Amino acid sequence: MGSCLSPSSSLPRPRVWWSLGALSTMHTGVNDSPSPEDDLGHWLQSTSDPSATLGLAFSKLSVSGVTNGSRYQQTFATYPISFLRWITGGLLKKETISTPILTGLDGLLHPGEMCLVLGRPGSGCSTFLKTISGNRAGLLVDPATKVQYAGISDDSMHSRYRSESLYCADEDIHFPDLNVTHTLEFAARAKPVSPQATPEDHKSYPSKAAATMLTSFFLEKCAQTKVGNEVKRGISGGEKKRVSLAEVMSSRARIQCWDSSTSGLDSATSTRFIQNLRRATDAHGSVALAALYQVSRDTCNTFDKVLLLFEGRQIFFGPTQEALLYFERLGFVCPRNFTVPDFLTALTHPLELHTLCKKDAKNCPRTSVEFAEAWEHSVEKQALMLNIDKYMRDHSSTNISVRELNLDRLSEGPYSISLLAQLHMCLQRAMQRFQTNIGASISMAVGNLILALIIGSVFYNLPSNAETLLRRSILLFYIITINAFLFSAEVAMLWEHRPIIEKHRRFAFHHPMIEAASSMLCDLPNKILASLAFNIPIYFMSNLRRSASAFFTFYIISFVCLLTLSMFFRMAGSFSRSIVQTIVPVGVYLSVCVIYSGFILPVSSMLSWLSWIRFVNPLYFALESVMINEFDGRAYPCQKLIPSGASYSNSDRFQKACSVASAEPGSHEVDGTVYIRHLYGFRHDCLWRNLGILLAMLFIFCVIHLLASEYIKPPVPRGTVLEFRQGVRKTKSDLEASNKNSASFNTAVHKANERIALEDVCPTLQWKDISYFVKINKSEKKIISEISGYIRKGEVTALMGATGSGKTSLLNALAHRTHEGLSGEILYEGQVPSTSFQRLIGYAQQEDVHLHTATVREALIFSAQLRRPSHSVTSVTAIEVVEEVIEMLEMDSYADAVVGHLGEGLNLGQRRRLTIAVELVAQPSGILFLDEPTSNLDSQTAWSICMLLRKLAANGLAILCTIHQPSSSLINLFDKLLLLGRDGHQLYFGDFGQDANIMIEYFEEAGARACRSNENPAEWMLEVTEKVPETRATSWGERWRTSRQRNDSMRMLEHRMEKAAADKVLDVPQEAESEFAASFTTQYTLLVKRTSQEFWRSPSYIWSKFGLCIGIALFVGVSLWMSPLSLQGLQSQLFSLFLIFTIGNSGMKQIIYSFSHRRILFEARESHSKIYSRSVFVLASITAELPWQTLTAVPVFFLWYFPTGIFRTAEGGERAERGALLFLLLWAFFVFMGTFAVMVGSAIKSAPVAANIAVVLYQLMLLFCGVLAAPAILPRFWIWMYRISPLTYLVSGMMSASIADVSVTCQASETVNFTSPPNMSCGKYIEPYVRDHGGYLLNPEEVDRCSFCPWTTTNSYLSTVGIESVHKWRDFGIFLVFVLVNIFFALVLYEFTGPKKHRKDKKNHE
Repeated sequence: MGSCLSPSSSLPRPRVWWSLGALSTMHTGVNDSPSPEDDLGHWLQSTSDPSATLGLAFSKLSVSGVTNGSRYQQTFATYPISFLRWITGGLLKKETISTPILTGLDGLLHPGEMCLVLGRPGSGCSTFLKTISGNRAGLLVDPATKVQYAGISDDSMHSRYRSESLYCADEDIHFPDLNVTHTLEFAARAKPVSPQATPEDHKSYPSKAAATMLTSFFLEKCAQTKVGNEVKRGISGGEKKRVSLAEVMSSRARIQCWDSSTSGLDSATSTRFIQNLRRATDAHGSVALAALYQVSRDTCNTFDKVLLLFEGRQIFFGPTQEALLYFERLGFVCPRNFTVPDFLTALTHPLELHTLCKKDAKNCPRTSVEFAEAWEHSVEKQALMLNIDKYMRDHSSTNISVRELNLDRLSEGPYSISLLAQLHMCLQRAMQRFQTNIGASISMAVGNLILALIIGSVFYNLPSNAETLLRRSILLFYIITINAFLFSAEVAMLWEHRPIIEKHRRFAFHHPMIEAASSMLCDLPNKILASLAFNIPIYFMSNLRRSASAFFTFYIISFVCLLTLSMFFRMAGSFSRSIVQTIVPVGVYLSVCVIYSGFILPVSSMLSWLSWIRFVNPLYFALESVMINEFDGRAYPCQKLIPSGASYSNSDRFQKACSVASAEPGSHEVDGTVYIRHLYGFRHDCLWRNLGILLAMLFIFCVIHLLASEYIKPPVPRGTVLEFRQGVRKTKSDLEASNKNSASFNTAVHKANERIALEDVCPTLQWKDISYFVKINKSEKKIISEISGYIRKGEVTALMGATGSGKTSLLNALAHRTHEGLSGEILYEGQVPSTSFQRLIGYAQQEDVHLHTATVREALIFSAQLRRPSHSVTSVTAIEVVEEVIEMLEMDSYADAVVGHLGEGLNLGQRRRLTIAVELVAQPSGILFLDEPTSNLDSQTAWSICMLLRKLAANGLAILCTIHQPSSSLINLFDKLLLLGRDGHQLYFGDFGQDANIMIEYFEEAGARACRSNENPAEWMLEVTEKVPETRATSWGERWRTSRQRNDSMRMLEHRMEKAAADKVLDVPQEAESEFAASFTTQYTLLVKRTSQEFWRSPSYIWSKFGLCIGIALFVGVSLWMSPLSLQGLQSQLFSLFLIFTIGNSGMKQIIYSFSHRRILFEARESHSKIYSRSVFVLASITAELPWQTLTAVPVFFLWYFPTGIFRTAEGGERAERGALLFLLLWAFFVFMGTFAVMVGSAIKSAPVAANIAVVLYQLMLLFCGVLAAPAILPRFWIWMYRISPLTYLVSGMMSASIADVSVTCQASETVNFTSPPNMSCGKYIEPYVRDHGGYLLNPEEVDRCSFCPWTTTNSYLSTVGIESVHKWRDFGIFLVFVLVNIFFALVLYEFTGPKKHRKDKKNHE
């Protein structure tokens, strides 16, 4: 079989040689400079390989969507059942539901052919592309299906040759810290040059390929700009879309599936992309399938074949030229103002069919089944099946194409390049990310340095005596713990990057484990820097063992411990399904590590059946080694002897002993080796053994992490299968996107004036010389420049321009959503817009941002109830308006469906309608802005939306909307045009005219070529404005500034502004001046209700919270089972509080991430629309958390209070009082944790950064609360920190309520041993000392060896840590005050860090 690129080929590919020839003949002028087409042509020719082409044949293709269990929404109550099913596996039958999506599809595509996939949203276009490309997660392909790729089987194609079949989804996911050039170079490196290329070609290819893509997609201006994301500023949305397209095109895959890839691009850019795709398929002999909406005539003509789907059934497949003839034979007629794609898509709209049938046609198909039957019996279908059969016979499974495909491979398997090459390019990318993020690494090191200086000052210059042994032990324990926790934020980083890594895995760019390995290697400098910044200052400031060998031993062990726990965090992140679920095992494991580190619970005190945990605990081995390194072989002199005083001045040395346990009688110093063995069970010969064990654990965690990264796939998405709340009956059609509706949309639109009650006064908006700048690094970039115009009631104005021209920025400026960097004048009926302006207008933004747990109806009701004054819109009338809008926008079939996350739940078209509906139910007063209202909608739905806008304008609204790809007929629905150039300058403002004749006349007079009669005026306009006018040397922007039309417009604008200012026609009611429509109480009540529903419907979040807290409390309670009231028992009791408080580290992270998601929704849409205030947002978040924090405190209390035996410290009524106070204190701790997390989350927008800051602040609270360092030994400089630490009062209250006024019983290992004088009993000898200092003897009648316990009651012990039991209720009250302080600062900080407020006195001048 000949190649499709061969002139002698029998394949029907006449366009191939014309296209390749055109690449060199398109620009033949002598003075022509190289064009993007030239660059792309050279790149395509240099990378083409005619011997490695692929075709595609599929027969009887049927696909179903598979969901695991009910399509009802999971809640807190239903989650345990689902969890039980997951645990039991086969014991409980797991319900699976299979929903047919595609039925019986057939098709054939030869190398170099392009196929246009048409159908309304929900017809199965995305599923078809996913199936062809091998992205079949959540999909079930019928066994009878046959798919073949030029002799390569379906299974082999999507396993061994996965890199040759790519699916480009409608999503723009990239590393935000990489610039555009680095992003495209990485994609180029993943696909090798041909094996015949020289080493120089291999080295220079990525940069050349990236340069070609930058030029072809007009990305040169942003080549060095970071891509960015929703948090980090970067390139625009249109530029990001072009980066995504260029990335896939760089892969040079043989089978390319493009899903809504032109969404968000203007018509000129879309056409250019399709033309580039045409050239690429011709040059490479590849196959391209693209599902597009609102396809232009020129774009349609670029494709070879078209596949038309109607509710998952194939109703046509064949050449695009034959599609129109086929349906005309069936009795349909294409209206004159319809393009062929519009006509074909309209056939799949049940409400449009009757208008397309010929008058004399009697048997026109009406349903998808009838269309499918007509196609099944057609001549075209029979010919297609013959060709498919012949194609499959000609390509056996051992076809030579398999060998040809291997010619451009460097390795076997699904990846195109070797493992070493993958590692090299991933390392290079990781280093680029590290370099662009060097500021974050430095700031982290500085933060660790500050923390080390604080801790070092608390333990500053510890004396080398026996009395500091406990403080040294506490310090070493704390250092190791901090090292272990230092990089716990890597879990968040892992989850932030996972979607990108998963995309590259699907593209077969690299193994996920290779990226994981490169990330680990490139993070080493960051870890070394942070470790040095923390460990060096604290080591020398605290006067730990001063020798080179001791320091380096300490640092090596600390650093290896840091790496080991860091690897555990990565491993846990690789196994988990969500970041919230990751926090649970990490939090519980860290707490268990702390408990069984050997310090809080020495080996001798561990339960025998749980002591094995220390052998899988890195902290145990690290702490033992640093303890041995510090204490082994050292003698610490005693400063305090027992007994001491005037009565014992003549006693010999055997009759006194060091006050430190483990001291030998008669010895006035303590052997460090004996000390750590006696108290903790640490042996001096285990130092280097432990380092080996740590390295082994590091290796094991690393291997598991790499394997999990490679083989554990992300959760299978449910796709756009609709999900409903429990108790709501599902509709019949809930596939990808059910769009059936018995009601006529046009009928609903005609009734709109009866349903949407507009205000009597409908103001207009004027703006003059609007410019907008943004700061990028240290420079300013002008986005829009000196834009002037107006909108008035009754008119629909289109805002158009090339992708990246600043259309959305202008809309944001006019809607007062942008404040910084803005200059110019904006007047609302002659006046500066008031604070109520944002809530009075409607703004359907481009991003479909909605609460994922709410249903469509709930989202609309929430908007309706809060966007209009409560006295004019009651709950009943709000619901009525919602129902009317649902009917108008044909949303009945999914009105009770859950919105879901992007990619699950509602599809893109349904989300677009919901965004528009949210604004319509608010009943905007005069002005409606819409940003891309027709994106991701088919032509018929786009027409319906524009017809609705037309009707709304007739009812008195002034409408301004951006639109990218309008058809010729759609343009006639707009009155005026505001056109922006690619550089942000204004190119035109004025009337469209009938069939855009006024606009066309202006540009033709200005030097543009004539617009042909069959040409789309919008596409023509964007095409001609991309070039300098042929008859003039000035730009289009300059031409507009000097034009007569602009002068006329400016005179009219100034006249209107003067007249409006003079007339002051706006008699604004008092309630319209208020910033928010609803009262504070209404806002608070409705938002608390919605947030509470969100928590109830987020079972993974709530159950993870329970799992974390209960898991830690259970381990603490069981590990300290019936803790004795000995010295070690008292210390364990004190540290058990420390362990309970470690819940705060992970618990606050959970709350911060949850709060951050709600903050994104609030700041992206709801704050700009003035639905509710920022103070209500903060208070509602705190209030909704309160019941769950309370509920969590109950099991934690019981699992800690009773197992540890604290209840035994009192009897009768006092026991009840103490137990009640302990519960109240524990409950207050959980409330404090929630309010503190919200406070930090309010101050810092980035969730990972906020979580890190919260943990650091919390660690400082723990450091200064009196547990780790008693107030008596704190440096006086830090005593104020002890006073203001909230945990100081919590610890004091809980210790007073738990162990105060209880007798102490020392164990034998805790006593101070000495001998009494001859013939004198121990009791007689120690009596003077006991009288002055307290304590008691275990053997008062003994004559020789005396065993003395330094404390008689627990109050003596509590006094050493600054706790007085009489203040326990006072401490509870003070701690509650700190809760209120958190709430106050959360409100205050969010006022400064939240969205910028509009100031009425600010006239938009900078």
